[in-house]
Amino acid sequence: MNTATFGTAEFVSNAYDTSNFEKLGRLLLPARVVLEQRAIRDGNHFDKDAAALGTDQDDPLAESIGRRWKKSKANEMPEWEEPLSSHRGPVIRIIRQEEIDEYAAVLTSQPHDDNYHKSIAMLRALMPLGELRKLYRRPLEWKAKLNRLEARFPHFAELLQHVRACCALSERADLDTITLDNIILCGPPGLGKTYFAEFLAQFLRDEAATKKTLTIRMADQQSNSAIAGSDSFWSNSKPSLIFEELILKEYGNPIIVLDELDKASGDNRFDPISPLYTLWEKASAENWKDLSFPWVTIDASRITWIATCNTTRTLPEPILSRAQVFNIVAPTEDEAIGVAEIIAWESLQEYLPGDPVEFSDGAIKALSMLSPRRQRAAIKSALGTVALRQGDVVYAADIPGAASSASIGFI
Repeated sequence: MNTATFGTAEFVSNAYDTSNFEKLGRLLLPARVVLEQRAIRDGNHFDKDAAALGTDQDDPLAESIGRRWKKSKANEMPEWEEPLSSHRGPVIRIIRQEEIDEYAAVLTSQPHDDNYHKSIAMLRALMPLGELRKLYRRPLEWKAKLNRLEARFPHFAELLQHVRACCALSERADLDTITLDNIILCGPPGLGKTYFAEFLAQFLRDEAATKKTLTIRMADQQSNSAIAGSDSFWSNSKPSLIFEELILKEYGNPIIVLDELDKASGDNRFDPISPLYTLWEKASAENWKDLSFPWVTIDASRITWIATCNTTRTLPEPILSRAQVFNIVAPTEDEAIGVAEIIAWESLQEYLPGDPVEFSDGAIKALSMLSPRRQRAAIKSALGTVALRQGDVVYAADIPGAASSASIGFI
């Protein structure tokens, strides 16, 4: 196997079968954790084999998991595998085999505690996955794709220029991947920040654009567990969404969207954004640890972070210093109309491909007063209205909410 190293990324030659990751996607680790804790709590309700595995014989899910693991003793570890050993393309060493082997040796030689079965389950999941994860490549035809993205989102031109510069730098350095700064999109509601973030994520994933973007709605977070995990001290601890994205999935440079970063709330001990002090700093992100599995050192330095907010006034200065803030303003009247025309055409191709339905100037103007996300819903409703009357023109009156819109520009 021929490899070359650049920073934390390794480049390995040949082809790769993703079946291991597809199988891993079906692992029910959170359910296992619950079952293990139930085993500890209700020990008399389990037979000897099931108790060793943390499975409830009366629970069909537990019984299924138990059948999977009864084939080996609880303290036996599978062999390390490397599914990406022959992959043609850029990869990253996401975990360290030697560190995990050391922990496994200590774990299996000590008395079992409450976290034993959970750790055993994770060790068995890690080893078949190996140390490496793939990296998303620099998008093909990135210049043309960014031009199309800017035509659809003209008010994000400054950010898209940053993306162009990063792509050009990667191309000139003859690298396969690109690295963006941590990004904060700041602006009032209704400008399509979250909507745009998903399109940017699709661009960055390129050939894997159909994969879902991990979006964490920070307004819903009362603690840092979604990003940092919950401490292994707690009996119901579970890994963070970041851990699952890096360890249990295929790519080591995922795009993660933190929606409404300024709306996060929590006390000082469990501040939802506190993990970003580590994860948004390259040197510390290379050696990141989830609170639920602190014995696994993870390279989280290649994550692309895109955060949205309405204001930066409530965000700590150290967080702002770790990111590039792009202030988004409402599009001009002409820009808003141009965006509405693009969305109308795309929606028509989606719902009525080949149909001769047209949008009147009044309908486009009415659409331009709505945010991009609301435009798609309004167009679907309008096309349904046209179909009901067996017409072939969408008028302003067909656009839901058009009568209440008072000014040009997204609202």
